[in-house]
Amino acid sequence: MAVLTRTEADHFTETVLECPEVQTLAWQGDVLVDWAGGHRRIHLDGTIERGSYIPLGPRFDAAIAAPDGRHVVIYQRLGTKALLMRDAKLVRELNRSYYFADTYEYPIGFVSLLDGSTGLIHCPDEYDRIEIERALTGERLTSRESVRADFFHSRLSSNPAGTRFMSAGWIWHPLDWLLTFDVEAALRDPRLLDRTDTFPNAAPIGVEVSAAAWMDNERIVVAGSAQEPDALPEGVGSVRLGPRGLGVFDVTTGRCLSAVKLPEIAGTLMPVGARHVLSLYRHPKLIEIATGLITHEWPHMGTGDQTNCMPDESLPPMVLDSARERFAFANGDKITVLQFQRAPL
Repeated sequence: MAVLTRTEADHFTETVLECPEVQTLAWQGDVLVDWAGGHRRIHLDGTIERGSYIPLGPRFDAAIAAPDGRHVVIYQRLGTKALLMRDAKLVRELNRSYYFADTYEYPIGFVSLLDGSTGLIHCPDEYDRIEIERALTGERLTSRESVRADFFHSRLSSNPAGTRFMSAGWIWHPLDWLLTFDVEAALRDPRLLDRTDTFPNAAPIGVEVSAAAWMDNERIVVAGSAQEPDALPEGVGSVRLGPRGLGVFDVTTGRCLSAVKLPEIAGTLMPVGARHVLSLYRHPKLIEIATGLITHEWPHMGTGDQTNCMPDESLPPMVLDSARERFAFANGDKITVLQFQRAPL
């Protein structure tokens, strides 16, 4: 295989690689790995290493890698089955409740445990009950008997340190919403995982949450939906983030640090540096957080219409890497890699 094109601009490099039949993408160092496709390794010079096992069925269409690069979960985005791998070897099978599983994204992710080992966060028993486990052994660290909040957890993601995580899911009927959790506090008192009266329900968001992403260990960037909902969860404060809003929040205080209105809904987000965020709704757009202005866009890249945790078939295999300011997605027999430079934009 080969590099088809490489375009270098002032602040980014766009590389198109030839690679057919991609099922999933995840970074392992500077190599893209198709874990569901048999562990194929795709180098940025176009070289493809053969997989180490037989490709999984086409229903496995997503993968997430832990920061250690050794633990990976391959899962059905709109299914009930997941596989936990370590060093490309199967550790155990995972499951989630069937309840609306064909409607919203499988809730699963990684965090850092207090001893520095890798923890797994998912909902193995019920759609509204998050558990924290030791990834390698499956030892459950958050067993409890508390009453659960009726919240469909989805799009679980942790901050760079792995000390906090968010759930960008939904509430029946449906209402897109967001919760954040402190790992250390939840391990001390697992009942905190069943509460919805912490940030951001007490913060001034005031609209449905379309998407959110970690900017650092304490701040998140949040995108509002296109319209105000008929009702909001109890505890929502004064409205600061309106329809199609883009805001930055401090999860430790619940304060809204900035808020602007965008010309259209943002969709999936990836922070780029301290001042910009990449929006992936329909095609990538680089947005200045302080003003909401689009500073660059790539209309030739089709990245799907996802605006919440309920994706459709338009979503291609993709992987976001905010820490290294890069993004990759597959379309047909090609993989496109967008790498941002660390120079100020």
